[in-house]
Amino acid sequence: MSKAMQRNLLTISVGLFLLGCLGFMNCGGPAIKTKASLPQRERGRQAEEFIRGKLLEAESLYASGVDYIRRGELKPSRTHFEAALASLCEIDLRRASREQRTLAKTIFSEIKSDYKQTLRALGFFSEEGFAEVFEQTFKDLETYKTSQDYFAQRLNPEEQQPIYDIPIEFNRRVKEQIRYFQTNGRKHFAIYLARSGKYKELMHEIIAEKGLPKDIFYLALIESGYNPHAYSYARAVGPWQFIASTAKRYGLKRNWWYDERRDFEKSTGAACDYLMRAYREFGTWPLALAAYNGGDGRVRRQIQLQKTKDFWKLHLRQETQNYVPKFMAATIIAKSPEKYGFYIEYEDPIDFEVVEVHKCMHLKNIAKAIDCKTQELKALNPELLRDVTPPSYPNYKLRVPVGKSKIFAAKYDEIPEEEKASWVRHKVRWGETVSTIARHYGVSMYSIMAANNLNRKAKIYAGNHLLIPTTSGKRVAYKPSGKKTASKTTYASGSKTYTVRRGDTLWEIAAKFGTTVDRLRSLNGLGKRSRIYPGQKISLPGSPSPPGGVHKVRRGDTLWSIAQRYGRTVEEICQANGIRSTSRIHPGQRLEIPSGKPVSASMAPGPEFITYVVKAGDTLWDIAKNFNTTINQIMRDNDIRNPSRLMPGEELKI
Repeated sequence: MSKAMQRNLLTISVGLFLLGCLGFMNCGGPAIKTKASLPQRERGRQAEEFIRGKLLEAESLYASGVDYIRRGELKPSRTHFEAALASLCEIDLRRASREQRTLAKTIFSEIKSDYKQTLRALGFFSEEGFAEVFEQTFKDLETYKTSQDYFAQRLNPEEQQPIYDIPIEFNRRVKEQIRYFQTNGRKHFAIYLARSGKYKELMHEIIAEKGLPKDIFYLALIESGYNPHAYSYARAVGPWQFIASTAKRYGLKRNWWYDERRDFEKSTGAACDYLMRAYREFGTWPLALAAYNGGDGRVRRQIQLQKTKDFWKLHLRQETQNYVPKFMAATIIAKSPEKYGFYIEYEDPIDFEVVEVHKCMHLKNIAKAIDCKTQELKALNPELLRDVTPPSYPNYKLRVPVGKSKIFAAKYDEIPEEEKASWVRHKVRWGETVSTIARHYGVSMYSIMAANNLNRKAKIYAGNHLLIPTTSGKRVAYKPSGKKTASKTTYASGSKTYTVRRGDTLWEIAAKFGTTVDRLRSLNGLGKRSRIYPGQKISLPGSPSPPGGVHKVRRGDTLWSIAQRYGRTVEEICQANGIRSTSRIHPGQRLEIPSGKPVSASMAPGPEFITYVVKAGDTLWDIAKNFNTTINQIMRDNDIRNPSRLMPGEELKI
């Protein structure tokens, strides 16, 4: 056997011997693992990230404290230094890396120095023995952790602890939310806290009447910041953020005129009713609050699945998991704002008088009569959506500024009533849809649906009555199309004004009278989104452009509209330019306009339309084929953007 082989065998033997020894040492138990298992490595990574986050948080709070010192604001400076120290105290230095431990000690040393100067400026070091206590407490970070409670008592010997009428936890999840409000959420939280002064007395009174703890008031702080106009991505509205279905269940009404979810009194009462019922069902306030955020059914199912009624042990969706800690954090700060670095100038409590209204009046007319600003009335009555008191609502209670109720009563008869003709009551006929009714009155489908509290799937039936919110100020004559599905309509020109007919568009009127849509809009003060209504008078341009010369094609021009403008025929223009009537023309193209005696407007051929009522199963392709035209022509004549959205009963001009 060679010496090299002997050496190899010796090495193997020694290795086997050592393995045997290790196995003997661990006899009867699991084998020793030389590397951390995957869960241990994961926990280590999470601990490292947690420590890194707390160090960044401490640095940020410390920097804010230094900034307050530079501005000469000592109390906020002290609060931020103490918050930074609290962040450092959450770090377990045994799990921190060497670099993290060094950084933590450096931050602690810097805070100690500036915190000491702040306390000296506030007069604490004039007390006997305080300097010795400070130095002993701030010997190092570990010493401070064990001595901080005693030191806090020396700083605040007479500080009274706030009283909560809802059980408040002060655990890790609540502390995280407090840190959030002190840092990233600080700006908005300060605004909401200031606004709370406006509604605190009023809402406390309603909450007490309903028999709930007064601290429920702070739920509106995290829901909306006490903003009556708040609107969430989930379509929740008002200071207590009700969605439509829940609002209806708790007696909050809404329609075209008003939305009681925005009423700070009625919505507070409804929120109290919801929370009281949830508390009676679930038995604890954390679960009742979780139900308010996530819904009764979801909380009920999770309690049954997880077999626990302890909120802190339940696994709910993330938003609800954070909701209860956020409420508790907001309540803790709101009851001791200066302790957490908030120095708030609260808004004055809201105050008003209530009057009864029996007619439809605009807020600006009421404000003028009682000598106040319209904005004041809007702020006192945020539920009003159209700036008018709702029609057909006897004894509507309107809030007015203090001292104005007697003036209102004296001038009530002088305040003009909004024209009732602006709101039309329509009786649904057989075969009608919301779409056809909207077209008849020249309003949008949405406005009719909103005015009558209808959703997209709601059905209407013959005999029903719908409220039509026309905005023209005049009652629109309604004439059903009858049983005929097609009728001929001709348009004549020659007058200075044109009376709009049902189904007309600005494009058609402009083309008919040889002008442009922009020109009509300019003459009649119409915006790009303005609607025209049957019976409306449209002013027309004076005389058409003189015949002859060259015309530069503009966007929206057609051969027919150009011919109308210059008093020629399409055939004459085509012949002069060597093109066909089916040829395309483009913006910027120059067309020769033949000279000679122009064709009079009355002699010029005008478009003749057939009105066709869409039937179930119709498509634009079928209709175009039946009437020997094109889909594009029908879409252009009827201002159709989506050809797949044809509604039975809809009228088309062919």
